Amino acid sequence: GRVETEYETGLKQDFIVRSQPRSKYRGVIDVRKVKKHGVTVAKVKKDMQAAIDYAYTKTDKSDREKMMQESIPRRSEVPTAGEFVESVAHKLLKEMVKAERG
Repeated sequence: GRVETEYETGLKQDFIVRSQPRSKYRGVIDVRKVKKHGVTVAKVKKDMQAAIDYAYTKTDKSDREKMMQESIPRRSEVPTAGEFVESVAHKLLKEMVKAERG
C-alpha cells in the first residue's frame, strides 16, 4: 500500500490533539506545519472532506467499514471533516485511557 508522508503523519497527530474536547487548541490547525509543506488549511480541509465523502458514498464497503461509519455522530448522511476528526479523536482517547488502566 501507499506509505504515509511525514506531513500526513504530523497533520493527523495535530488534528487528534486539537480535536480533544477539553483542548485549548480544539478546532485549530497548526498553520505553521501546513505552510512548511506548502499546503493551505483550506486545501487540507478540502482533501479530508473529499476522502470522507468517498468513504461514505462508495458501494463496496466491508461490514467493518459500515460499522465504523455508523458509529460516527453526524448531522447529515456524511460527516464533516470536523465531525469525523472529533469522533475519531474521542474514540482514540477512550482507548488510550482504557489501555492505561489495564
